Amino acid sequence: MGAFLGLILQLSKLVTAADFNVAVNGVGCRNFIEKLTSILRKANEQGTDVHEMHPGIRRFAIELVIWIMQSDPQLHCEQHFIDCGMRSALEEARETSRRASWQENFRLFSPGGIPVLEYEESLHSVVLRAQELIPPGVHNAQ
Repeated sequence: MGAFLGLILQLSKLVTAADFNVAVNGVGCRNFIEKLTSILRKANEQGTDVHEMHPGIRRFAIELVIWIMQSDPQLHCEQHFIDCGMRSALEEARETSRRASWQENFRLFSPGGIPVLEYEESLHSVVLRAQELIPPGVHNAQ
């Protein structure tokens, strides 16, 4: 799942919002956002094995949230984020990002698992940017 989110994140940098909308049209933007919210909630749970599977999964999901919200005038997804409870999932991520595993702050590891390349922005900072983009609304956490 982490590799899939990472791939989507990289592809989002290469396509327009209209192309992205066409790509998720089969699934629907709302369903895509529901999945992102679910992934983020699962990754926020303490004691989950998601971090062992892919330590960057929260960062990928949150950066996709940022990209979608920055493209929102074309995608019209803002209400879906509110309805799916993304603000509360981001709040959970913000609260747990201070105790994030050290692996979440690195983008590249050597074959032996030694960190090689650190992200320029902390996970906490990425979460704060995402929270600023989603307007307050009724949290219908699912």
